[in-house]
Amino acid sequence: MLRRVLLTLAIVLPLVAAAPTIAGAGPFIGSWSATDIDGSAMTMTIGNGPDGSHRVGLVDQMGTICVSNEAASVLFRGSAIGTVDGDVLTATWRSARCGDTAFDFGDGQFAMEYLPETDQLFGMDVYWDRHGD
Repeated sequence: MLRRVLLTLAIVLPLVAAAPTIAGAGPFIGSWSATDIDGSAMTMTIGNGPDGSHRVGLVDQMGTICVSNEAASVLFRGSAIGTVDGDVLTATWRSARCGDTAFDFGDGQFAMEYLPETDQLFGMDVYWDRHGD
């Protein structure tokens, strides 16, 4: 009996370990963190949006745009919506602000590349690590 259980576990466990964490959601979905090139902490949340798109929310604890524009707050918050092509998510800014100061990026875009070998994203000149999903 014990032998049968161990054999079953030996077959099933590798399959469970190889399964994606969120079936059908794609590798971008989740919460991410990075250290900006200026040393500030950034967090990003990516979720499903309408019609197969992805919603992106970004927070930078010390946004360079906030500092360089002398905004009342250095905390940057932005939202974007994007689409995936292969391992690349390309997103268009929808809103961006530092406290009460809003910025219009027009149709400004950014890209995030998924790196499956490390389960990281690369974009905005930094590597993003998945956390707490």
